[in-house]
Amino acid sequence: MTSPEKMGSSNPDSNKKVEFVDFKEDVSVKVSEWLLQKGYELATCTGQAISKLDKNDNKGFGILFKNPNPSKRFLGLGKERKLYLGDIWFRLHGADEKNWVFEIYGSKNVECAKQLATEMTSIFDVNISVNLEQDESKFENLPGDDVM
Repeated sequence: MTSPEKMGSSNPDSNKKVEFVDFKEDVSVKVSEWLLQKGYELATCTGQAISKLDKNDNKGFGILFKNPNPSKRFLGLGKERKLYLGDIWFRLHGADEKNWVFEIYGSKNVECAKQLATEMTSIFDVNISVNLEQDESKFENLPGDDVM
């Protein structure tokens, strides 16, 4: 068997240097950072708040308004929940690299979502379809909530 040193020296490509490493940040990371700077918070696509994306969130993630809604408490008890604006999809739900889907929860949130989508189309050079998924608003899910 040949030693590693001899294997490397007999390989004509072994002395070539790598000129650069091509690194491409996923668009979901760029969008999440932009939304955080705008004052929104991130969530899973079931509405549970997250502090950062993980590898499974590159297909899409949820968007929460930053300020909790004090009226979304049961008899004044429990944690205040943030309003769940919707989900932005980069893959799945009919989305692809240049055509994203923004699913909105609550007709009261449509204008805000359309404005946000307009900004994103300009910044990220994509088309965004804004869809009202349900007329009633949704709120953040907390750990232990029964999520469908």
